[in-house]
Amino acid sequence: MDRRRIRRPRTPGAPSMRRAGFTLIELVVVIGTIAFLIALLLPAVQSAREAARRAQCANNLKQIGLALHGYHDGHGCLPAGRVIAHDPRYVVPGAPCAGSTDRSHLVSILPHIEQSPLYNAINHGLSILSVENGTIHAAAVSAFACPSDPDSGGERRGRFSESTPFPVSISRVSSTSYAGIMGSGYSQAIPDPRLLCRPDPSEIAKANGCLNDLAPLAFATVTDGLSHTLIMAEKSTTILRGLVNSTNSPVADTSGWWFLGDFGHTLIVSAVPPNAYRLVTSVHTSASATSSSSMHPGGIQALSADGSVRFIKDSIDSARWDPASGLAILGGPPGVWQKLATRNGGEIINDDDY
Repeated sequence: MDRRRIRRPRTPGAPSMRRAGFTLIELVVVIGTIAFLIALLLPAVQSAREAARRAQCANNLKQIGLALHGYHDGHGCLPAGRVIAHDPRYVVPGAPCAGSTDRSHLVSILPHIEQSPLYNAINHGLSILSVENGTIHAAAVSAFACPSDPDSGGERRGRFSESTPFPVSISRVSSTSYAGIMGSGYSQAIPDPRLLCRPDPSEIAKANGCLNDLAPLAFATVTDGLSHTLIMAEKSTTILRGLVNSTNSPVADTSGWWFLGDFGHTLIVSAVPPNAYRLVTSVHTSASATSSSSMHPGGIQALSADGSVRFIKDSIDSARWDPASGLAILGGPPGVWQKLATRNGGEIINDDDY
């Protein structure tokens, strides 16, 4: 008998045993379908991540709000927005108020956000900029950094741009994403050596915010209502990338430091609307360094004096300003954005206004 394998004919209609494969067209269709699904899911994933970062940012501001209230409960007032350095080694004879601006209100609230060791590491009898306090300059405080603001919260280059009568130790710093609101416009109500160390009365009138140069203010002075008065808002450090000042120096190296109380660092004004930097040219830094800004799309997070956090849209009603210069146009009526920054303007603001 022939033992060779006998191939039997396939019964008509029976399935073939040959293994099927993908054709080139089918492979292209599958790859295209997967790419289409990824294109649909990617924005959703990015949106979810931004929502999480925005929630964390709001939580940071709430922590700062609780700390400000804790400070107020313990001292009967809010911390000053900025103070003048009184380092005894460098006091100018006959002009004890001639020092540079010093520590920020964020330094004052450190014990109220579980940062007592950092607060105790500061030599409070010396300038915050002194060599002796150099160890705290690069200290990162997570509550002071928005997760959507990548240049904030981590150690980076720092350079002090102002002239001081004493040595400073500024090389590496940590920045913050949040700043106190001094008011609706710029003011310099610090003690003036030309006025026997008294502030200029005209500048005092301009200091209409909650965190400014005036003697520490109590919540009782916020006659516009705590819920309708903003005390802090976002000020992104990341947006300063690539900007230069009048001396062609990088603005990012000299702005946003969490420990220094001054414009461009931890103090802003509401003279121009939120995120005004998006509408001005890069040579104008005032709208970038001294106004509210954020990496969140569509607006900024802001802290009210009552401790609540709200999202303020870029489209909020604001006073007239010049996008060409980045400065407010003086003499016009204030907008809702400016009214929210004042503590005692007597304005009537509805919740639907912002």
